[in-house]
Amino acid sequence: MIAANLCYPGGKVIKGSHKNVTDGPFKEGKEIIGGYFIVNAENYDEAIALCEGYPDYETGGSIIVRQVQKMDMPA
Repeated sequence: MIAANLCYPGGKVIKGSHKNVTDGPFKEGKEIIGGYFIVNAENYDEAIALCEGYPDYETGGSIIVRQVQKMDMPA
């Protein structure tokens, strides 16, 4: 595992060519992201296998597996 943290509620959204900043993101209660894990995996199958022991499956929880794109940011 590379990182894992809980997410605070709320935040900011930066959007559009004018880079407007608004409060958010606000979603329906069923769409709230409570936290995240970043792991190293060779492919989606390996990443899915790492999710096997997730305890919240028993209470209707779910995991979204996504690839993170590396971005080089100017200093």
